[in-house]
Amino acid sequence: MRTSAIADPLSVAEVCDGISEALRSQFGTEVWVHGAISGLNRSANGHVYFTLVDPDDAGKRPEAILGVALFANAKYRVNAILKRTGAIRMEDGIEVSIAGSIEHYASGGRVQMIMSMIDPNYTLGRLAESKDATLKRLAAEGLLHRNRQLPLPALPLRIALVTSEGSAAEADFMAELSLTGIPFEVSLFDTRVQGADAPAMLARAIAAAGSFEVDVVAVVRGGGAKTDLLAFDHFEVAAAIATSAVPVVVGVGH
Repeated sequence: MRTSAIADPLSVAEVCDGISEALRSQFGTEVWVHGAISGLNRSANGHVYFTLVDPDDAGKRPEAILGVALFANAKYRVNAILKRTGAIRMEDGIEVSIAGSIEHYASGGRVQMIMSMIDPNYTLGRLAESKDATLKRLAAEGLLHRNRQLPLPALPLRIALVTSEGSAAEADFMAELSLTGIPFEVSLFDTRVQGADAPAMLARAIAAAGSFEVDVVAVVRGGGAKTDLLAFDHFEVAAAIATSAVPVVVGVGH
């Protein structure tokens, strides 16, 4: 790559070629990168696009981001790996370790990672570490068994239902109650149960439900991968359950 002088400037294409050459020299043909997924978008043509940020920056303005493209031909291989685990879906906030090439997209003027592989064991390990940290913090703050000590009525007729309005979980819960023939009174507290904003919404809904005149709070959602159920392992959700003035029962996954 030649250097330029004021009398002989480089063309844009030459600069872009130099950037690509420098990237190959620095990172080779494949590099592994770990971080948290943000802004994931599944396009109609089968491609997946997202940015990778350092985990501490997830949910706030990141100091550094790396654009990632997972093209349809590589997506089938990645999905096959994830399907074998049966526990992971790529979603915002999920921590992953992925492999791919770092390339300069000349016509778009940007550097991005072209993803080709994923390590599911990394994600599962991070999930386990996060859950263990939540349990240890609950125990340290005397919250781990607090709600369990509240007396639960033999027949709790007034129920605060915390779930996503219109979901299959709500329909299944209400259907089971109707089969009993008992005149339950159910108050719905709508919340998201999945995604980056789900933990905060769940915690608020549980707190609101616990301040209502009910006999029990029921927190329910359907099944899914471990990453789909991630919100329920967050400390703020567990703390909201632990500090509720009303007994809380939870039905999550199947």
